[in-house]
Amino acid sequence: MSQYEAGLQHDQSSNAGLDMQIFCDFVASHCNRPLKPVDGTVLPDWAKPMTRIRYMDAESITDSEDAGFLPSDEEEAHLNDDDKLPTPEIASSLRNEILQAEGNLNALWHCVRAYMQATTTWWGATAAVLDEYERVAEMSLFTEAKEDKKCQNDDSNTHATRLVQALTQMLQTFQPEFEKKCDEAVLGPLGVLSHDILPEIKHTYWTRHTSLDHENEAVKNANVRRLEQERETLHVKLRTDVQNSMTAFVALQNEMLATMHDQLHGFERVQRMPRQRSQSQPVLTRRRSHQESRSPRSIGLSHAQMTSMQENDTEDASAVSVLQDESLELQVSALSAGVGDTEVTNNKANDADESMDFNKARESIGEEDGNETGDNEQQTAKDEIEVGKMAELEGEDAVNQPMEKPSSHMWVWGRPPSTEGGTAVVLRPKRVSLVNGQLIIQVACGGEHLLYLTSTGDVYSYGDNEDKKTAVTIAASCNSNDTESSRSIMNTSSFLSPHLVEELTLEKALHRTTIALITCGAQHSLAITDAGELYTWGSGEDGRLGHGDMRDRAVPRKVMSLLRESVVNASCGGAHTAVLTAKGTVYMFGRGRNGRLGLGDNKWRDTPHPIVRFPKGTCISHVVCGWNFTAALDRQGNIFTWGKTGEGQCGLGYVDKDQVVPRCVEKLREVAGGSSVVDVACGYTHTVVLVATGELYSWGLGEYGQLGTGDVYQPLPARVQLPQDALCSPDQLVRVYCGAFHSIATTEKHVMFAWGLNSYGACGLGHTANKDKPERIDCFSSETELIVACGHKYTIALEVHPDLYEHTSSASRATAQARAVLNGLNMQGRQLSDGSEASEDDFYLGRVLPGPPNSSPVVTSRQRRGSPPTSAIDLDGVPREAIHEKEEELRRAKKLWRTRILRNWEENKDTPLAHSLWRQGIPPSIRARVWPMAIGNKLKVTPEMFKIYRRRAAAYKKDRVAKEENGTVDGGREHTLALIDTDLPRTFPSLKLFDSSGPYYAFLLEVLETYACYRPDLGYIQGMSYLAAMLCLHMPQDRYLTFQCLANLMVNEHLFTFYLLDADLANVYYTLFDTFLNSRHPRLHDHLREIGVFSCSMYLMNWLQTLFLQVLPLELAARVFDNFLLDGTVFLFRTAMAIHELLGPQLMASEMDVALPLLQRNVVYQDEWNMRVSEQALFDTVATITVPSHIDSALDRVVNNIFFYEKRGDPESVGGMRMMAFASGGQSVGIGHVKHERRRMYTISDALNGVLGGF
Repeated sequence: MSQYEAGLQHDQSSNAGLDMQIFCDFVASHCNRPLKPVDGTVLPDWAKPMTRIRYMDAESITDSEDAGFLPSDEEEAHLNDDDKLPTPEIASSLRNEILQAEGNLNALWHCVRAYMQATTTWWGATAAVLDEYERVAEMSLFTEAKEDKKCQNDDSNTHATRLVQALTQMLQTFQPEFEKKCDEAVLGPLGVLSHDILPEIKHTYWTRHTSLDHENEAVKNANVRRLEQERETLHVKLRTDVQNSMTAFVALQNEMLATMHDQLHGFERVQRMPRQRSQSQPVLTRRRSHQESRSPRSIGLSHAQMTSMQENDTEDASAVSVLQDESLELQVSALSAGVGDTEVTNNKANDADESMDFNKARESIGEEDGNETGDNEQQTAKDEIEVGKMAELEGEDAVNQPMEKPSSHMWVWGRPPSTEGGTAVVLRPKRVSLVNGQLIIQVACGGEHLLYLTSTGDVYSYGDNEDKKTAVTIAASCNSNDTESSRSIMNTSSFLSPHLVEELTLEKALHRTTIALITCGAQHSLAITDAGELYTWGSGEDGRLGHGDMRDRAVPRKVMSLLRESVVNASCGGAHTAVLTAKGTVYMFGRGRNGRLGLGDNKWRDTPHPIVRFPKGTCISHVVCGWNFTAALDRQGNIFTWGKTGEGQCGLGYVDKDQVVPRCVEKLREVAGGSSVVDVACGYTHTVVLVATGELYSWGLGEYGQLGTGDVYQPLPARVQLPQDALCSPDQLVRVYCGAFHSIATTEKHVMFAWGLNSYGACGLGHTANKDKPERIDCFSSETELIVACGHKYTIALEVHPDLYEHTSSASRATAQARAVLNGLNMQGRQLSDGSEASEDDFYLGRVLPGPPNSSPVVTSRQRRGSPPTSAIDLDGVPREAIHEKEEELRRAKKLWRTRILRNWEENKDTPLAHSLWRQGIPPSIRARVWPMAIGNKLKVTPEMFKIYRRRAAAYKKDRVAKEENGTVDGGREHTLALIDTDLPRTFPSLKLFDSSGPYYAFLLEVLETYACYRPDLGYIQGMSYLAAMLCLHMPQDRYLTFQCLANLMVNEHLFTFYLLDADLANVYYTLFDTFLNSRHPRLHDHLREIGVFSCSMYLMNWLQTLFLQVLPLELAARVFDNFLLDGTVFLFRTAMAIHELLGPQLMASEMDVALPLLQRNVVYQDEWNMRVSEQALFDTVATITVPSHIDSALDRVVNNIFFYEKRGDPESVGGMRMMAFASGGQSVGIGHVKHERRRMYTISDALNGVLGGF
């Protein structure tokens, strides 16, 4: 025990752990009465026998005032002391019982959890078996009939498909409900006992009490009664909860079996068509007297009865077979004709009559055998009629089905990464989908992380530090009783639950540049936009991110030194990165060991450096990284490699030193007969290439069979032989991919060959034996684009519909095609793959396109990987140099904001430097910090308040239907919650971020619903979604903060007035702007009046209500919002006036039918707006506009008058100038008063803007 007290039980050289185990065994077997230590060592308090419990210090699991007194106390008082157990005996007995209960309940709790996991595994195995059945049923050899036309109606593959669909639908509906019920009804009571009640009792009786005192007999008796009462109470509680759990378990098991029986009972037998019977075949006709009134299911015989009949009477076996055929025909006909679950339920009462008894069956056969000839032809005709009706119904269903939308299917096999240990191994390709339902068009596999690219250009990530934190949360939540939160956290532990890379989404929203290519290394990631800009993030060790330092980056950041170039391809190695530009230049950065950078030395580089040691005239079209080496493919089909050569991965033969500069693999030309290379992929220590003749070659280390040649070490290119007759003409190989230790090749018809490390099922062959020869996998559609991404222990394949690539701008595609024609190139292309880990997209001429540019989903010719090099293109007419300078200015502005302003916001926010930077536009990454401070929290919104109104919104939605049916009206506008779901898809629709499938849909819906309940006088008004969406885009990680900013923003300046939808109050602003327009541009003002635009409210309301978010691009509108937070509504007046001036020439020459739609930015005039109202032109014009002092003062009085809204009922105060004159100012409820003071203090800020603009 002394060793135990010294903490030596964890020391490997000490026997304290064994001694402690012996001691615990002794205590358990001797009723918790250990002997006195021989050496006089003091035992821990928890191990000492209890001798005394002070009643006033003890706690009970009940709060009864008569604690310590049982109904039998009076009787027990008359018992002899000899009849009672001594107090220490009772205490020890209770201790042992509690320990026993705790151990058993914990074991039961874990056993139930194992049961849940095993049930889920069983469901998954069942689905895998049915997937294989469906795959076999779809083979042409299985579906095509060769007898006659009637046999062509055989629809067995449809039967298999329906079976898989039925099981999938059942699992989708029942499995979540099963897990929920099991958590709540079965695990819940056990968890409360084992994790709450018993630990609390142990804490009470093991820690807080001293030894029992034998001096006072009365105290002893009271303690005995108390212990007995505690035991009795615990007994009742434990018995009740365990029985409830057991009852729930049995009921849940029965429900699961009954559901499976009801849903899948109709698929027990495969459909068989009626056949012509010979006269020698015995036929059993059905009795119509009592069976036609039932469901057709009642005619079938059970499989057990059929077996019994066949075993007991072989003479009647043929008759039984015919009976089975007929019953199956009628059963399937009934199912196809729409015999639903209702009929199945109604017929359960007749289950006893549905199956014939053996003797009755034989009697029926004997009785009706004589009538066989008369009924045979009639019955066959009826069977044909039933089958015909079934076919018609199925044909109608096929016609009535809506046209399928373009889809993307993801298949996975092997052991994908997971934050939980023991991830199940998938031995065959299994179709899965992301939890959020996004359509994936590209996947990149890193070491233990994944990147997904969606059809909308958004990037999702899994496996980074955020997911590791989630794993800790999961472990902590397993001991909690919040089962709902535990389940939601559990869902995030799967690679199918990635999180959005929000910074790239913000860039997409602001600059309209989408991600076109993603790739991963071991610990870093990169993405390339369709504008040719490179983002990197992850581990910065050895400079592999290319930012000029070795800092880790948790969020994507542009590589500044490559902004002058147009990046078209990139690849990640173990600790280095290779980048290919549109000019055909290869840039390298990261770890330089073994010469993997190809720069002539072993030094690391933290910024991109071009490789200049290629032979003269070489034009690189594709680059791929292995773990510690690199390969490049040029336009002539030559392969260049450099880096480590110790395992033969460079294919340069038996060399004893690393290759530090690119070197051509000349031996490949010899063994390939001069054929050029069209594709290359690199693994950890091996390389695989595909040549134009369709042959595969590999070299490197093949200890797991990844070379496909049967060799363990092959430093020179060797041909990979496919199995004989495994590839049928005209199909041919078109792409190769490599994981760390396995390889994959695909054909035009999307047949796959896999070989290499298969211990985790990464080859998808249905077993775990490594393969040193290619083996065929044929389970993918030939009508879609097949994209493969190989990880370390797993493989992911995508079947992408070509229409999903339509989000690529037509202008980019047209430009690419035009330039390709100038270069004499065939535009048919195919998806790229990062050779080692990632799958990427084709790119053309400096502009990376997020999809294959060919129109046909099936490519019929093999093509070389990569793109032709050209000069860097301009983006929307902006030279690359200008883009670089703009990014440099943005970086400098970020630094000034962080170092000069945000460090002490209260002191620096009103300085001229802050105002100058503010008016130039707050950097997007800084807005999440500046906007909440600029908006403020005058309303004192707290997180608790947000949670309260969030719960109210959820409760209102739940009870809304009942309230509408009862006609209950609560006086508020909470009913407008129903409009939010309809309005969200119309919020920035081109971004596809806020519709039902968008990543921010739930976020924005929650914020708006909460606000509608927080301000029931407003509810939800169209236009709010734009303001909330802009806040959401910049603050996507905190819903409370977004709600706080929205609530305070809505009462600032003019916004509350415009969302009240009160024409009289809003007319004040219209009158002021009309006066402003008339004073500055009287001719334009008069012209608009003459053509019929009598009031600016016809277009100005939309501008001011949404802060120009509906008419200006988001990047411009966000900068307008920045200035609105600084200057208030007056800046919106200046912006509106600037738009009038920019559109003025066209407005002056237009009539009503053109001018009003132009001002409203009708879709017909979007190009006109984009051309005339550019960012530079707009803000240059705003800088020249000054609001007259009388309009500025009147506007300030209206904004800051807290009694402005109370004059709505006063007829004398209604109308323009009268209301303005009456509004005499007052205390501001927002930031308007502060802005007014700022304008007075800094009247020359506009002039300073030009002087300090360099900052």
